[in-house]
Amino acid sequence: MFIFITTFQLMMSSCVILQVSLSNLEKLGLFIFYELKEIWHHRLQNDSFSNLRILIVHSCGSLLNIIPCHLIQSFKNLKEIKVRTCLNLKHVFDLQGCDTYGEILPKLEILQLYDLKKLKGIIICNNEENGDTRGLFSPSMPMTFQNFKCLSIDCCGEEVEVFFGEKVSFSNLEELRLGHLSMLKKIWHPQHKFSDKLRILTVGSCPRLANLIPSHLIHSFQHLKELYVYDCEVLEYVFDHQGLNRDDGILPKIEILKLEELPKLRLTFYYDKNDNMPYHSSLFKFTALEHIKEIHITNCGNPLDEKVSFSPNLEVLVLKRFSKLKKIDFGTEPKLRKLVLNNIPELSNIQSNGDENASKTCLLSSSTFKNFHNLEKWEIINCGMKDRSDVYSY
Repeated sequence: MFIFITTFQLMMSSCVILQVSLSNLEKLGLFIFYELKEIWHHRLQNDSFSNLRILIVHSCGSLLNIIPCHLIQSFKNLKEIKVRTCLNLKHVFDLQGCDTYGEILPKLEILQLYDLKKLKGIIICNNEENGDTRGLFSPSMPMTFQNFKCLSIDCCGEEVEVFFGEKVSFSNLEELRLGHLSMLKKIWHPQHKFSDKLRILTVGSCPRLANLIPSHLIHSFQHLKELYVYDCEVLEYVFDHQGLNRDDGILPKIEILKLEELPKLRLTFYYDKNDNMPYHSSLFKFTALEHIKEIHITNCGNPLDEKVSFSPNLEVLVLKRFSKLKKIDFGTEPKLRKLVLNNIPELSNIQSNGDENASKTCLLSSSTFKNFHNLEKWEIINCGMKDRSDVYSY
Protein backbone atom coordinates (compact mmCIF):
# COMPACT_ATOMS: atom_id res chain seq x y z
CA MET A 1 0.00 0.00 0.00
CA PHE A 2 1.28 3.42 -0.96
CA ILE A 3 0.75 6.45 1.29
CA PHE A 4 0.83 9.98 -0.10
CA ILE A 5 0.84 12.84 2.45
CA THR A 6 1.81 16.41 1.58
CA THR A 7 4.40 18.20 3.77
CA PHE A 8 4.57 15.32 6.21
CA GLN A 9 7.35 15.02 8.82
CA LEU A 10 7.98 11.49 10.07
CA MET A 11 9.88 10.88 13.31
CA MET A 12 10.46 7.27 14.42
CA SER A 13 11.69 5.84 17.71
CA SER A 14 11.41 2.07 17.08
CA CYS A 15 13.06 -0.40 14.71
CA VAL A 16 11.45 0.00 11.29
CA ILE A 17 12.39 -0.59 7.65
CA LEU A 18 10.44 1.65 5.31
CA GLN A 19 8.36 -0.53 3.00
CA VAL A 20 5.89 2.07 1.74
CA SER A 21 6.04 4.83 -0.83
CA LEU A 22 5.88 8.37 0.53
CA SER A 23 6.32 10.42 -2.62
CA ASN A 24 5.30 13.71 -0.95
CA LEU A 25 7.39 13.28 2.17
CA GLU A 26 9.75 16.25 2.58
CA LYS A 27 11.53 15.59 5.88
CA LEU A 28 12.51 12.26 7.43
CA GLY A 29 14.20 11.82 10.79
CA LEU A 30 15.33 8.49 12.27
CA PHE A 31 16.50 8.51 15.89
CA ILE A 32 17.81 5.78 18.23
CA PHE A 33 17.40 2.68 16.04
CA TYR A 34 20.09 0.50 17.61
CA GLU A 35 19.09 -2.66 15.68
CA LEU A 36 18.22 -1.04 12.36
CA LYS A 37 20.38 -2.40 9.51
CA GLU A 38 18.52 -1.00 6.49
CA ILE A 39 16.35 2.09 6.14
CA TRP A 40 14.79 1.34 2.77
CA HIS A 41 13.12 -1.83 1.55
CA HIS A 42 14.83 -3.26 -1.52
CA ARG A 43 11.54 -3.46 -3.48
CA LEU A 44 10.60 0.20 -3.18
CA GLN A 45 9.85 1.96 -6.46
CA ASN A 46 12.32 4.52 -7.79
CA ASP A 47 9.99 7.46 -7.17
CA SER A 48 9.05 6.43 -3.63
CA PHE A 49 10.79 9.42 -2.00
CA SER A 50 11.06 11.77 -4.95
CA ASN A 51 10.16 14.88 -2.88
CA LEU A 52 12.31 14.19 0.16
CA ARG A 53 14.40 17.27 0.94
CA ILE A 54 15.85 16.65 4.40
CA LEU A 55 17.16 13.35 5.78
CA ILE A 56 18.40 13.08 9.39
CA VAL A 57 19.77 9.85 10.87
CA HIS A 58 20.89 9.78 14.52
CA SER A 59 22.11 6.94 16.76
CA CYS A 60 21.41 3.99 14.46
CA GLY A 61 24.25 1.76 15.58
CA SER A 62 23.73 -1.16 13.18
CA LEU A 63 23.38 0.77 9.92
CA LEU A 64 26.07 0.08 7.30
CA ASN A 65 24.99 2.68 4.71
CA ILE A 66 22.44 5.47 4.29
CA ILE A 67 21.40 5.43 0.61
CA PRO A 68 21.79 2.24 -1.47
CA CYS A 69 22.37 2.04 -5.21
CA HIS A 70 18.85 1.05 -6.23
CA LEU A 71 17.36 4.20 -4.70
CA ILE A 72 20.05 6.79 -5.47
CA GLN A 73 18.04 8.20 -8.39
CA SER A 74 14.92 8.52 -6.22
CA PHE A 75 16.37 11.39 -4.19
CA LYS A 76 16.48 13.93 -7.00
CA ASN A 77 15.15 16.69 -4.71
CA LEU A 78 17.19 15.86 -1.61
CA LYS A 79 18.94 19.00 -0.31
CA GLU A 80 20.25 18.13 3.15
CA ILE A 81 21.68 15.01 4.82
CA LYS A 82 22.75 14.86 8.48
CA VAL A 83 24.13 11.66 9.99
CA ARG A 84 25.31 11.44 13.60
CA THR A 85 26.60 8.73 15.95
CA CYS A 86 26.06 5.67 13.76
CA LEU A 87 28.97 3.69 15.10
CA ASN A 88 29.08 0.92 12.47
CA LEU A 89 28.33 2.99 9.39
CA LYS A 90 30.88 2.28 6.64
CA HIS A 91 29.54 4.34 3.72
CA VAL A 92 26.96 7.07 3.19
CA PHE A 93 26.26 6.26 -0.47
CA ASP A 94 26.55 2.62 -1.54
CA LEU A 95 26.73 2.66 -5.34
CA GLN A 96 27.83 -0.92 -5.81
CA GLY A 97 25.84 -2.37 -8.69
CA CYS A 98 25.06 0.98 -10.34
CA ASP A 99 25.64 1.08 -14.09
CA THR A 100 26.20 4.83 -14.34
CA TYR A 101 27.64 7.43 -11.98
CA GLY A 102 28.41 10.97 -13.12
CA GLU A 103 26.18 13.46 -11.27
CA ILE A 104 24.23 12.03 -8.33
CA LEU A 105 21.83 13.80 -5.97
CA PRO A 106 21.63 16.86 -8.26
CA LYS A 107 20.10 19.17 -5.63
CA LEU A 108 22.13 18.12 -2.59
CA GLU A 109 23.50 21.23 -0.84
CA ILE A 110 24.42 20.16 2.70
CA LEU A 111 26.14 17.03 4.03
CA GLN A 112 26.97 16.87 7.77
CA LEU A 113 28.59 13.78 9.27
CA TYR A 114 29.53 13.48 12.95
CA ASP A 115 30.87 10.66 15.13
CA LEU A 116 31.08 7.92 12.49
CA LYS A 117 34.21 6.18 13.71
CA LYS A 118 34.10 3.24 11.28
CA LEU A 119 33.35 5.28 8.18
CA LYS A 120 35.59 4.04 5.35
CA GLY A 121 34.32 6.27 2.59
CA ILE A 122 31.45 8.63 1.85
CA ILE A 123 30.93 6.83 -1.46
CA ILE A 124 31.66 3.23 -2.42
CA CYS A 125 31.52 2.11 -6.04
CA ASN A 126 32.00 -1.28 -7.66
CA ASN A 127 35.04 -3.39 -6.71
CA GLU A 128 36.15 -1.10 -3.89
CA GLU A 129 35.44 -3.29 -0.88
CA ASN A 130 38.98 -4.62 -0.77
CA GLY A 131 40.67 -1.59 -2.25
CA ASP A 132 42.39 1.42 -0.74
CA THR A 133 39.92 2.96 1.72
CA ARG A 134 42.19 5.67 3.09
CA GLY A 135 40.48 8.41 1.03
CA LEU A 136 37.25 9.47 2.71
CA PHE A 137 35.75 11.25 -0.30
CA SER A 138 37.55 9.34 -3.01
CA PRO A 139 35.29 7.35 -5.37
CA SER A 140 36.92 5.19 -8.03
CA MET A 141 34.68 6.66 -10.74
CA PRO A 142 34.37 10.33 -11.84
CA MET A 143 31.60 11.96 -9.85
CA THR A 144 30.15 15.47 -9.72
CA PHE A 145 28.11 17.23 -7.03
CA GLN A 146 26.88 20.26 -8.92
CA ASN A 147 24.95 22.11 -6.18
CA PHE A 148 26.96 21.02 -3.15
CA LYS A 149 27.45 24.07 -0.87
CA CYS A 150 28.31 22.88 2.64
CA LEU A 151 30.34 19.87 3.75
CA SER A 152 31.00 19.24 7.46
CA ILE A 153 32.89 16.16 8.69
CA ASP A 154 33.78 15.67 12.36
CA CYS A 155 35.04 12.58 14.25
CA CYS A 156 34.71 10.30 11.23
CA GLY A 157 36.90 7.58 9.73
CA GLU A 158 39.64 6.53 12.12
CA GLU A 159 41.85 5.31 9.23
CA VAL A 160 41.40 8.23 6.84
CA GLU A 161 44.72 9.65 5.52
CA VAL A 162 43.49 11.64 2.50
CA PHE A 163 40.16 13.39 2.26
CA PHE A 164 39.41 14.33 -1.36
CA GLY A 165 40.25 12.03 -4.27
CA GLU A 166 41.04 13.22 -7.78
CA LYS A 167 37.77 11.99 -9.33
CA VAL A 168 35.25 13.87 -7.23
CA SER A 169 34.39 17.48 -8.07
CA PHE A 170 32.40 20.29 -6.44
CA SER A 171 31.89 23.31 -8.65
CA ASN A 172 29.87 25.32 -6.13
CA LEU A 173 31.13 24.29 -2.68
CA GLU A 174 31.07 27.32 -0.36
CA GLU A 175 31.78 25.92 3.10
CA LEU A 176 34.11 23.11 4.23
CA ARG A 177 34.56 22.08 7.87
CA LEU A 178 36.84 19.20 8.90
CA GLY A 179 37.50 18.24 12.51
CA HIS A 180 38.94 15.47 14.66
CA LEU A 181 40.39 13.36 11.83
CA SER A 182 43.21 11.71 13.74
CA MET A 183 45.00 10.04 10.79
CA LEU A 184 44.48 12.74 8.15
CA LYS A 185 47.72 13.71 6.39
CA LYS A 186 46.39 15.45 3.29
CA ILE A 187 43.10 17.10 2.46
CA TRP A 188 43.52 17.28 -1.30
CA HIS A 189 44.80 14.76 -3.83
CA PRO A 190 47.67 16.22 -5.94
CA GLN A 191 45.48 16.10 -9.07
CA HIS A 192 42.29 17.28 -7.42
CA LYS A 193 40.56 20.34 -8.88
CA PHE A 194 38.67 22.21 -6.20
CA SER A 195 35.78 24.66 -6.25
CA ASP A 196 36.86 28.27 -6.63
CA LYS A 197 33.74 29.47 -4.78
CA LEU A 198 34.77 28.33 -1.30
CA ARG A 199 34.05 31.05 1.26
CA ILE A 200 34.60 29.32 4.62
CA LEU A 201 37.31 26.78 5.50
CA THR A 202 37.63 25.34 9.01
CA VAL A 203 40.13 22.60 9.90
CA GLY A 204 40.82 21.47 13.47
CA SER A 205 42.17 18.67 15.63
CA CYS A 206 44.01 16.91 12.81
CA PRO A 207 47.29 15.96 14.56
CA ARG A 208 49.03 14.55 11.45
CA LEU A 209 48.19 17.29 8.96
CA ALA A 210 51.38 19.10 7.91
CA ASN A 211 50.19 21.36 5.09
CA LEU A 212 46.79 22.97 4.63
CA ILE A 213 46.63 24.56 1.17
CA PRO A 214 49.07 23.16 -1.45
CA SER A 215 50.54 25.36 -4.17
CA HIS A 216 48.49 23.88 -7.02
CA LEU A 217 45.25 24.93 -5.31
CA ILE A 218 46.15 28.37 -3.98
CA HIS A 219 44.42 30.15 -6.84
CA SER A 220 41.23 28.18 -6.15
CA PHE A 221 40.78 30.15 -2.92
CA GLN A 222 40.27 33.57 -4.50
CA HIS A 223 36.84 33.94 -2.88
CA LEU A 224 37.72 32.59 0.57
CA LYS A 225 36.46 34.94 3.29
CA GLU A 226 36.96 32.96 6.52
CA LEU A 227 39.84 30.65 7.45
CA TYR A 228 39.97 28.94 10.85
CA VAL A 229 42.68 26.41 11.69
CA TYR A 230 43.19 25.06 15.20
CA ASP A 231 44.83 22.27 17.20
CA CYS A 232 46.96 20.69 14.46
CA GLU A 233 50.14 19.58 16.21
CA VAL A 234 52.49 19.20 13.23
CA LEU A 235 51.06 21.79 10.83
CA GLU A 236 53.91 23.92 9.48
CA TYR A 237 52.42 25.76 6.52
CA VAL A 238 49.00 27.21 5.94
CA PHE A 239 49.96 28.20 2.39
CA ASP A 240 52.52 26.20 0.41
CA HIS A 241 53.95 28.47 -2.29
CA GLN A 242 56.51 26.00 -3.57
CA GLY A 243 57.08 26.56 -7.29
CA LEU A 244 55.16 29.86 -7.38
CA ASN A 245 56.38 33.42 -7.76
CA ARG A 246 56.76 35.48 -4.63
CA ASP A 247 54.38 38.11 -5.99
CA ASP A 248 51.52 35.67 -6.54
CA GLY A 249 48.59 36.95 -4.50
CA ILE A 250 46.87 34.78 -1.91
CA LEU A 251 43.45 35.09 -0.33
CA PRO A 252 42.55 38.44 -1.91
CA LYS A 253 39.08 38.49 -0.27
CA ILE A 254 39.91 37.03 3.14
CA GLU A 255 38.11 38.82 5.99
CA ILE A 256 38.65 36.57 9.02
CA LEU A 257 41.84 34.61 9.77
CA LYS A 258 42.02 32.50 12.94
CA LEU A 259 45.04 30.32 13.74
CA GLU A 260 45.10 28.72 17.18
CA GLU A 261 47.17 26.02 18.91
CA LEU A 262 49.54 25.32 16.00
CA PRO A 263 52.88 24.90 17.81
CA LYS A 264 54.98 24.24 14.67
CA LEU A 265 53.41 26.85 12.42
CA ARG A 266 55.63 28.82 10.04
CA LEU A 267 52.57 30.51 8.54
CA THR A 268 53.54 30.36 4.87
CA PHE A 269 56.15 29.14 2.42
CA TYR A 270 57.76 30.73 -0.60
CA TYR A 271 60.15 29.08 -3.01
CA ASP A 272 62.81 30.91 -4.98
CA LYS A 273 63.27 29.35 -8.43
CA ASN A 274 66.75 30.80 -8.89
CA ASP A 275 68.65 29.52 -5.87
CA ASN A 276 66.23 26.79 -4.74
CA MET A 277 66.23 28.19 -1.25
CA PRO A 278 63.08 28.21 0.85
CA TYR A 279 61.80 31.37 2.49
CA HIS A 280 59.35 31.36 5.31
CA SER A 281 57.20 33.77 7.26
CA SER A 282 59.23 36.94 6.67
CA LEU A 283 57.84 37.24 3.15
CA PHE A 284 54.21 37.03 4.16
CA LYS A 285 52.68 40.49 4.28
CA PHE A 286 49.45 41.06 6.17
CA THR A 287 49.19 44.46 4.49
CA ALA A 288 48.46 42.63 1.22
CA LEU A 289 45.20 41.38 2.74
CA GLU A 290 43.20 44.48 1.88
CA HIS A 291 39.81 43.18 3.05
CA ILE A 292 40.95 41.57 6.29
CA LYS A 293 38.81 42.48 9.31
CA GLU A 294 39.86 39.98 11.97
CA ILE A 295 43.16 38.23 12.74
CA HIS A 296 43.56 35.81 15.65
CA ILE A 297 46.91 34.06 16.09
CA THR A 298 47.39 32.34 19.44
CA ASN A 299 49.89 29.76 20.64
CA CYS A 300 51.32 29.22 17.18
CA GLY A 301 55.08 28.81 17.44
CA ASN A 302 56.87 31.90 16.07
CA PRO A 303 55.42 32.69 12.65
CA LEU A 304 55.94 36.48 13.00
CA ASP A 305 59.12 38.49 12.50
CA GLU A 306 60.37 41.27 14.77
CA LYS A 307 58.15 43.78 13.00
CA VAL A 308 54.73 43.11 11.51
CA SER A 309 52.43 45.49 9.64
CA PHE A 310 48.69 45.19 9.23
CA SER A 311 46.17 46.72 6.87
CA PRO A 312 44.43 49.80 8.29
CA ASN A 313 41.13 48.04 7.50
CA LEU A 314 41.77 45.54 10.29
CA GLU A 315 39.10 45.74 13.02
CA VAL A 316 40.08 42.94 15.43
CA LEU A 317 43.59 41.74 16.31
CA VAL A 318 44.37 39.02 18.85
CA LEU A 319 48.01 37.91 19.27
CA LYS A 320 49.20 35.61 22.05
CA ARG A 321 52.62 34.14 22.83
CA PHE A 322 55.22 35.50 20.41
CA SER A 323 58.78 35.56 21.65
CA LYS A 324 60.40 37.57 18.81
CA LEU A 325 57.81 40.22 17.93
CA LYS A 326 58.98 43.76 18.76
CA LYS A 327 56.95 46.20 16.67
CA ILE A 328 53.38 46.38 15.37
CA ASP A 329 52.31 48.90 12.73
CA PHE A 330 48.61 49.50 11.94
CA GLY A 331 49.11 51.83 8.99
CA THR A 332 47.28 55.06 8.22
CA GLU A 333 43.90 55.80 9.79
CA PRO A 334 43.40 52.39 11.39
CA LYS A 335 39.85 51.09 11.91
CA LEU A 336 40.80 48.87 14.84
CA ARG A 337 37.94 48.14 17.29
CA LYS A 338 39.49 45.43 19.45
CA LEU A 339 43.14 44.81 20.36
CA VAL A 340 44.31 41.89 22.52
CA LEU A 341 48.04 41.29 23.05
CA ASN A 342 49.20 38.66 25.51
CA ASN A 343 52.61 37.30 26.45
CA ILE A 344 54.76 39.11 23.88
CA PRO A 345 57.80 39.90 26.06
CA GLU A 346 59.95 41.68 23.44
CA LEU A 347 57.21 44.00 22.20
CA SER A 348 58.53 47.55 22.34
CA ASN A 349 56.37 49.67 20.08
CA ILE A 350 52.81 49.95 18.71
CA GLN A 351 52.47 52.56 16.01
CA SER A 352 50.21 53.93 13.28
CA ASN A 353 50.44 56.61 10.60
CA GLY A 354 54.14 55.83 10.24
CA ASP A 355 54.91 57.26 13.67
CA GLU A 356 58.53 56.14 13.94
CA ASN A 357 59.14 58.61 16.74
CA ALA A 358 56.74 57.02 19.20
CA SER A 359 57.82 57.12 22.81
CA LYS A 360 60.59 54.71 23.75
CA THR A 361 59.40 54.52 27.32
CA CYS A 362 56.04 52.92 26.58
CA LEU A 363 54.32 50.57 24.18
CA LEU A 364 51.58 52.97 23.14
CA SER A 365 52.22 56.71 23.07
CA SER A 366 49.47 59.29 23.43
CA SER A 367 49.98 60.49 19.85
CA THR A 368 49.56 56.94 18.55
CA PHE A 369 46.59 56.16 20.77
CA LYS A 370 44.67 59.13 19.36
CA ASN A 371 44.79 57.52 15.90
CA PHE A 372 42.61 54.63 17.04
CA HIS A 373 39.27 56.44 16.80
CA ASN A 374 37.17 53.25 16.72
CA LEU A 375 38.88 51.36 19.53
CA GLU A 376 36.30 49.82 21.89
CA LYS A 377 38.35 47.24 23.78
CA TRP A 378 42.05 46.71 24.33
CA GLU A 379 43.98 44.31 26.55
CA ILE A 380 47.76 44.27 26.81
CA ILE A 381 49.07 41.64 29.21
CA ASN A 382 52.68 40.58 29.83
CA CYS A 383 53.96 42.51 26.83
CA GLY A 384 57.20 44.47 26.59
CA MET A 385 57.53 45.11 30.31
CA LYS A 386 61.30 44.67 30.39
CA ASP A 387 63.10 47.99 31.00
CA ARG A 388 59.90 49.99 30.41
CA SER A 389 58.20 52.51 32.63
CA ASP A 390 54.60 51.91 31.44
CA VAL A 391 52.34 50.50 28.77
CA TYR A 392 50.71 53.79 27.91
CA SER A 393 51.90 57.38 28.14
CA TYR A 394 49.73 60.48 28.23
